Amino acid sequence: MPPVWVRGNKDEDILKEELGVFDHNPASTKGKFGSPEKYEKYGRQDDVIFAIGSAVFGGLSLGVESFRERKGMKSWGFFYGDNNLIGRY
Repeated sequence: MPPVWVRGNKDEDILKEELGVFDHNPASTKGKFGSPEKYEKYGRQDDVIFAIGSAVFGGLSLGVESFRERKGMKSWGFFYGDNNLIGRY
């Protein structure tokens, strides 16, 4: 996997840090997924893992036919030149 240039709490790469502690606790009443250090003051979190999981889940129903070719002109706005300004900009 390519490096992620976002520093974690304890390691250089936040994704490797969070993947290293992400766990499933079946003894919990809800079968909790996450970091066992989440509620510690400087503990490793699990937000990156849940964000990636949400992105993958959100795209499950998408296929090639969900995307269409976009045609037309791209507009970046308008420019109105004004020669009556005092300074040169």
